[in-house]
Amino acid sequence: MKFVSKVTALLLLSASVTSTVTLHPRVEAANKKASDDYIIINKTYNKLAYYRDKKLVRVYSVATGRKQSYTPEGKFKIVQKLVNRPYYKGHIPGGDPRNPLGKRWLGISIPNKGKAAGWGSVYGIHGNNNPRTIGKYASSGCIRMFNSEIEKSLYPKVLLNTPVYITRSYKSFAALAKKIGYIKGKKFTALTLGQRGSMIKELQQNLQKHGYPIKLTKRYDVSTKKAVTAFQKKFYLNETGIVDAETYNLLRSSQTRPTIVTTQATFKGWADSHSFEAHDVLTGAPTVYQAQQSAFMNALQDDGTYYLSYIHHQNGQYFLQKVTAYSPFEKKLPF
Repeated sequence: MKFVSKVTALLLLSASVTSTVTLHPRVEAANKKASDDYIIINKTYNKLAYYRDKKLVRVYSVATGRKQSYTPEGKFKIVQKLVNRPYYKGHIPGGDPRNPLGKRWLGISIPNKGKAAGWGSVYGIHGNNNPRTIGKYASSGCIRMFNSEIEKSLYPKVLLNTPVYITRSYKSFAALAKKIGYIKGKKFTALTLGQRGSMIKELQQNLQKHGYPIKLTKRYDVSTKKAVTAFQKKFYLNETGIVDAETYNLLRSSQTRPTIVTTQATFKGWADSHSFEAHDVLTGAPTVYQAQQSAFMNALQDDGTYYLSYIHHQNGQYFLQKVTAYSPFEKKLPF
């Protein structure tokens, strides 16, 4: 009887575990075409943008490979949707809190070293069991998300066959979407030495507004090129002397030379009134100045709370942004 009781108890325990932890993943099928949706992952910022019907829906913070080569780059598709996928390598069942894949898996059509066997099961967008890694280069190649964001926000929206573009770039998500042909935009023709016309006159007028004493000749002459180069240097752009779209738009704005914000109050005030997702939906993505980014890479200690993601330019000022929660800003910032 004691043996039977022990067996019964084990069976009851097994049934209890099975009822709370899904041991086998549930595969979800898409119910409509995903041709108008797109996922863009930028490893430079560790951000994921989700587009639906040619419009940016939301931008999420993610974690990517510990080394650049770990997370492959290119154009792929979502080929799997799994709920409570087991972590086979660690023999951890799906849905278990210890599972490093979280409770949702969006498999990406990246082959396993060129073999079809790994299609959608090796690389994926998934949850995690260590939220402190989000925003960092921490994975073995997959794209990690906060559990709440993939479970409640991204996973329910994404359809099978949704295109995925993974890249490294300092361009905005809007620019990347245009680059891959997802969003069509007007092509800007660069202005360079020797050109003439009304756009050159407007260029020279804008240079004058920014304090460059050049003449309105309607011709892109040497003095105009020197002024453009000086402007680009001032705003940390590529000093080419050629007016590209970014230089042109910045010249047309009333923006003055950026200043570095290093006070806790200013930083906290801006951070409290903006979220990464809301801001990025409105503007496409932040403008990043590579030259300034490197100067502050060691400004903050990575203690799991203050993690330097990039420097964001807003209203003529630079803001050091974090990819983690805003709640710790009551602490004294170490700069």
